[in-house]
Amino acid sequence: MKRSLQVQMVLIMTLLAISLMLVVGVMLVSNVTSFYYDNFLQQMRLFFDTAETQERLNALDRADQLYGFLLEDNILQLGFNTYRNLYIYAYDEAPEAAPLLGSGDNPGLPSPNLRAALSGQTGDRAYIHYRYMDYAKPLDNYVVYIKDDKNQVRDLTWEIVMIIVEIMFLTMVIAIFLSFLLSRTITNPIERLTQGAVRVAGGDFEPIAVSSDDEIGTLTNTFNEMATTLQQTLADIEADRNKY
Repeated sequence: MKRSLQVQMVLIMTLLAISLMLVVGVMLVSNVTSFYYDNFLQQMRLFFDTAETQERLNALDRADQLYGFLLEDNILQLGFNTYRNLYIYAYDEAPEAAPLLGSGDNPGLPSPNLRAALSGQTGDRAYIHYRYMDYAKPLDNYVVYIKDDKNQVRDLTWEIVMIIVEIMFLTMVIAIFLSFLLSRTITNPIERLTQGAVRVAGGDFEPIAVSSDDEIGTLTNTFNEMATTLQQTLADIEADRNKY
């Protein structure tokens, strides 16, 4: 019984620790993804939604001028890197047409945001479940399309997952150690009660030492009183028998 209770306590504490870390991990990864997406859209809007930027972009007649202005002069402000690329589309092209210029591979099938921009509306909707995030801005003659493949998010998420796994392993070790100590505080008094019951059954009515004031201590005191009463009853019966 003692070993069974200890095993159950260890399992319960371990499962609680794992469940807690999984919940924290899922929430953390979700928050990181949402933060990265919100930061991306905010960065795009702060740049493209100003009247000064709109006027400057529409004044660039050639696609290569627009491309150079965005990719070279504003690379830090727009965050272009190996994960985030710039594409220039002709405003009157079909959505399936290839971009005029691009800093990365062909983006493939047009996204909902790109389709919206080619129809004259800013494409800035967030699609969290997509493997990429994008932003599309229509101009007078061109459409600016920025696509981020979210590899940076995935790299960061993987680092977070590895940290969570390491913390989970450490938490499991601590939980097992603490649950073992906790189980001993419960099982040891119960084991003494069991041994005391065996002794009483064999005629040994020696009281069991009380080591706590909790429910188990109360149970031990009750058991001792029961053993004393039983001893006295047996003694009275034996005395009455000797009279005859």
